[in-house]
Amino acid sequence: MDDMMQRAAATVAAADSVTLTACREGYFPREVEVVGLQADDLGTVWMTVRADAAAAVTFRRGVRAGLCMRRGRDSVTLSGHMRSVDDADALASGGIAAGRGLCAVRFTSENASVWIDGQPAHYDFAGHE
Repeated sequence: MDDMMQRAAATVAAADSVTLTACREGYFPREVEVVGLQADDLGTVWMTVRADAAAAVTFRRGVRAGLCMRRGRDSVTLSGHMRSVDDADALASGGIAAGRGLCAVRFTSENASVWIDGQPAHYDFAGHE
């Protein structure tokens, strides 16, 4: 992992703000409230999100999504797919769990655009699982 990628991962781990947008086919993007976040790298991010019953069903099917994390002036923007996971899968996340009104999701990145210390970088995660 190069230095910029390490600094981007540190930004994700200590983000001041997180914005997740789900994009269902045929619908406009919808912002989803992120309650908890766990990431070891930029390729896979585990989250707990607030979800009503309709959203939870949609997340189980999987949707395209965008995820943006900011820490100070640094930012990491990921594009990829989000899918809700069951409790067994959530255990692999290192502690992300669902509860009443909450849904555990796994975000799998296709690419990342980062802006760290005034320097841009872009990463592709083709075939990452």
